Amino acid sequence: AEQSGQIEHLDQFVISQLTADLRDLNDAGFTRLEAAANIASLHHKDPMIIEHIAERLDHHNLHGSRLRIEVREKSIMRHLERAALATGKLADLGVAIWIDDFGTRIATLKHIDVLPISGIKIHSDFVDGISTGKNQRIVAQAITDMCHNLDLPVIAEGVEHQPQLEYLQAINCDYAQGYLFARPMPLEALISYMKRQQKGNDEGLVVLREHTGQVVP
Repeated sequence: AEQSGQIEHLDQFVISQLTADLRDLNDAGFTRLEAAANIASLHHKDPMIIEHIAERLDHHNLHGSRLRIEVREKSIMRHLERAALATGKLADLGVAIWIDDFGTRIATLKHIDVLPISGIKIHSDFVDGISTGKNQRIVAQAITDMCHNLDLPVIAEGVEHQPQLEYLQAINCDYAQGYLFARPMPLEALISYMKRQQKGNDEGLVVLREHTGQVVP
């Protein structure tokens, strides 16, 4: 989509659908959920997506804090100045910015203080290796400790097996997401999934740290 010049249209479609789904979740009684979208066009010279996000939030009467934008680490490194400007505008809307696929480019660390970053997502490669590789476990713990020292929460992505979850609990990772908790599902199925958890009838929701009270499904 980036190579064909269609990425901004795709990003706008994702935001339109996501904010509409958040409105429907509100109507179903889930008024405190946040939703995340991985946006690839923020590094464009004049990204239309920022204005589109503001318009869609206003249209559905949603506060910016309900939305989380994830930006891939390598995109930030290639276009740091543009990324800083775009993420600053999103922060003004109250939208949280998370770095996705973190850990593949160590140079990001020296720039993290110039971006309005709300959190970090550990690359799934490190999570995948938790069960088999000592080095991946060490990296996952090092990223988690570093982020906590910077007062940033951490999400581990790609969690598929119970031993991975247990290790993440042991190193005090804040959140986890992956097939261990749930597979992709339509909105109607998600609402049913959340209602089961509200009633305590689903063991798919696991608290990693008591102070967070939640895990990203």
